[in-house]
Amino acid sequence: MDERYTKLAAVPETALKPISFGKLKGKSDINPQWRYEALTDVFGLCGEGWRYEIADTKMVPVQATGELMVFVFVNLYIKTDNGWSAPIPGSGGDFLIQKDKNGLHGNDEGFKMAITDALGTAAKMVGVAASVYRGQYKTKYQKEMEEEPSKPTVLYATQKQQNDLEVMCQKTGADLKKVLAWVHCQNIKELTVPAWQRAVAGLRIKEQKEAKA
Repeated sequence: MDERYTKLAAVPETALKPISFGKLKGKSDINPQWRYEALTDVFGLCGEGWRYEIADTKMVPVQATGELMVFVFVNLYIKTDNGWSAPIPGSGGDFLIQKDKNGLHGNDEGFKMAITDALGTAAKMVGVAASVYRGQYKTKYQKEMEEEPSKPTVLYATQKQQNDLEVMCQKTGADLKKVLAWVHCQNIKELTVPAWQRAVAGLRIKEQKEAKA
């Protein structure tokens, strides 16, 4: 593995922002400025160690909504010992005219965002943020969640089960508080299903013994 690729793969947490909506919900948005800083750190200043050119642009109207999209195609170049590399292509897109609840409106950031998107696509070919794209990056929160042992789900007795237990205590003459104490439960509202099952089983045995007597 090329050491430059490896160096560009890791992304600091400060350069990631969780995506909380849309098709990419649960994934991370990578700070574009970090990408440029990472390229500069490995290859040198933009224009000297790396550069890009806009190869093509394409406007695509969305007839169903009246919106207008722009797609940008870029070529990224990195400086090597033998001069500039072959073009590394990337493409990206965004809305120039977008529709929301208030109707159609222009997006003056659309073209710039499409270029940023395209550069990100090209840059990942040389390793930029590879750990994120590979799905191997874990945030500090995700690591803590993995390290913390999962807690078993507590299933509590339903209201009907609680009522049934009270009725059984009345029929058998058992003291409800003592039954709850026997299954290690302080009050009936904290009665779990396993504890309820043990209590019912015990009362049935008591009931059967009394029937035989």
